[in-house]
Amino acid sequence: LKRQRWQQQERTRQQQSALVQSSATSGTATRANPRPPGPSLPVQLLMIFPSPIVQAFLWPVHNCLLSLWMAIILVISLVSGAWRCLQTLIWGARRTGIALRTVWQSEIQDATQAIHSLCQPYQAISCRLVGLVLLPISTIVGIFRGILGDSSVTLTSMGFTMVMMATWWYWTICLPWLALCMLGAALASGTCFALIEFAGV
Repeated sequence: LKRQRWQQQERTRQQQSALVQSSATSGTATRANPRPPGPSLPVQLLMIFPSPIVQAFLWPVHNCLLSLWMAIILVISLVSGAWRCLQTLIWGARRTGIALRTVWQSEIQDATQAIHSLCQPYQAISCRLVGLVLLPISTIVGIFRGILGDSSVTLTSMGFTMVMMATWWYWTICLPWLALCMLGAALASGTCFALIEFAGV
């Protein structure tokens, strides 16, 4: 009997030690792999409303952000093209390894063609607004090409670089202000669409 009691006590101790070890390993695993954080506060606020209302609010904002992204790409292409043209005009194509004709055809002309395509009637309103804002520089490039032609790439690049340097205020002041106005209009129109959807009109 004593031996049986001793064996039962040993089994109970082993079971208790196994439970302690399993709880310790589970706690370590929980600390090593914490639960992923929940959604942020704006997402939680949007989850309160039904999905059609949220979609009606985000639709103009989504279009506006896409158009602003296209504007940023086009502006960076034009500014980088002017900077490369200036480097080549100052240091020469042999030192910089950049040919004026290559910069003109691969960056500047492609950007101006994209600006003209944004102004087409089949584009969305936000895309046409971006094309309208960037249309002056595209028109100036077209004037230089019409006057000087493709044969005189050096004079055309010089004129384009001088125009970009002279209109620095337009790129640094006017364009960010217009982008903020466009984003505010998108938020206002999205709020109106959401209210219309909420009213069930």
